[in-house]
Amino acid sequence: MNQALHADRKNRPVWSRSRVIEGYRRMDKLQPPEAAILSILEPEIAGKRILDIGVGGGRTTRYLTGLSRDYIGIDYSPRMIQRCRQIYPNVRFKECDARDLSAFPSASFDFVMFSFNGIDYVDHAGRLKILAEIRRVLADDGVFVFSSHNRDTRVRRSWELSHFVGTHPVITPLRFTKRAILYSLGIMNSLKNTRNEEQNETYALMNDECHEYSLMTYYISVPKQIEQVEEAGFKVTHVYGLDGQQADYRSSTSLDPWIYYLCRASNTHLGA
Repeated sequence: MNQALHADRKNRPVWSRSRVIEGYRRMDKLQPPEAAILSILEPEIAGKRILDIGVGGGRTTRYLTGLSRDYIGIDYSPRMIQRCRQIYPNVRFKECDARDLSAFPSASFDFVMFSFNGIDYVDHAGRLKILAEIRRVLADDGVFVFSSHNRDTRVRRSWELSHFVGTHPVITPLRFTKRAILYSLGIMNSLKNTRNEEQNETYALMNDECHEYSLMTYYISVPKQIEQVEEAGFKVTHVYGLDGQQADYRSSTSLDPWIYYLCRASNTHLGA
């Protein structure tokens, strides 16, 4: 099976699992870099047209709708969208794949957010389509914020005993038993998925520990990510680590598992 087909077939069904949906429903806090970025952007995007991609269980919805009522959240998982509509019945949500935003006219949003590494769960070609589509629907003075897994971090393998840190068969038997079950599930999943990993000069497609090694995840270094988004028509202005602090994107050596990027539309992109 080719890489693109495998990534989509493996990843997409995961987002419709009841346990995964419930887990995302319980998340209701911004990550530190998200809070820092929105604090800076608030005067600029208040009341503006907002597109929230990969909305999941609606974690970012109340924060972004607090900035603007001209908001729509999208996700390609119908069950995620269904859950969002249950939680926020008066907010607009739409089932939509970020690789095809043809439902929206060009330059129809002032701010686009694709948080929590949602862009990392498609193949490389799909990722480039997403960036192109976001640039198309973003106004020429618009802002794009997203996060992506950092290739310079260490990916923990399923068989590593560090998964049991914080548990003990006697002191915490229930926690230990649960961890042992998930540990076994992770090993079984990774045995099926690691064979589809890919490494090249630009990125790596890795089977990491997210949802017990069920997913194929895209990893890219900070310099390569900046190069990639600038080729798609954006200018990266700030890079943030998971502590919410800005990093020097020209010489970033961050080992954080993922990085947040604050970008602005550029009129000098390829094809302009």
